[in-house]
Amino acid sequence: MQFEDVCADCGVRPVLEVQKYCHGCGQATQATRIDWTFLREEIQHGLLEIDRGLLFTLKHLFVRPGHFLREYLAGRRLGHVKPLPLLLLTAAVALLLGKYLMGGELVGEGFNEEVSAGLARGDVAHSAAAGVLKAKFAQAQLWANQNLTFVTLVMLPIEAAAMRVAFLRSAKLNYPEWLVVTTYLTIQTFVIWSLVIVLQQWMPAARAALLPICIGINVFTVAQMFNTQAKWKSVLRALFGFLLFQIALTLIMFCGALATTFWVLSNT
Repeated sequence: MQFEDVCADCGVRPVLEVQKYCHGCGQATQATRIDWTFLREEIQHGLLEIDRGLLFTLKHLFVRPGHFLREYLAGRRLGHVKPLPLLLLTAAVALLLGKYLMGGELVGEGFNEEVSAGLARGDVAHSAAAGVLKAKFAQAQLWANQNLTFVTLVMLPIEAAAMRVAFLRSAKLNYPEWLVVTTYLTIQTFVIWSLVIVLQQWMPAARAALLPICIGINVFTVAQMFNTQAKWKSVLRALFGFLLFQIALTLIMFCGALATTFWVLSNT
């Protein structure tokens, strides 16, 4: 912790160096950098806590997202909902809407169709293994839809690592700080996802725009966060980070599919 000469949130100078909170706004006078200790305390004290600043946080996350993240990392956190509780809330809303408006088919639909098409083209389609293999992928899709929050939490460290690699030479953020950034980026995705789920009841083509919209907003957010760098460099680094993330996910899915295929073929 480091004592600040002025409050990071409102700019008021503390009267005494020993005072713990700003007399102007109530923000802690000791700015704590986000590290592993900070994340542990956040989980302990904020896992089931949703502050009253829900709409305030969401507003900043979409109106001025990059500035919001930069200020949040710098210590201006008063009135904002902590990232982990907000992530759980937005994921729950997306799951609820998906369950009642889409029959629970949130992820994996396109992948399952590709698996079925691949089986139809290959020799395995004429063997008993085809039905077993298709059933295994259907079970994996069902599990992913039922455990979307867990899947998201597992993917967050991978995305944070990818973004850190992409900005390794241009940003001084540590890995826990990138975890916070990618958590808020995922919150953006869940909010947009929820809106698309509702809109596609009247606009079936809305789902096709989900991925480009989410990537566009996420890239804009990261580029705005690094306002001291050239915008085009930040955009390229952000795109590179998301590309690394997608490559990592593809490799994980490929290895899982390959292992499943070998297991099914060796047991039929």
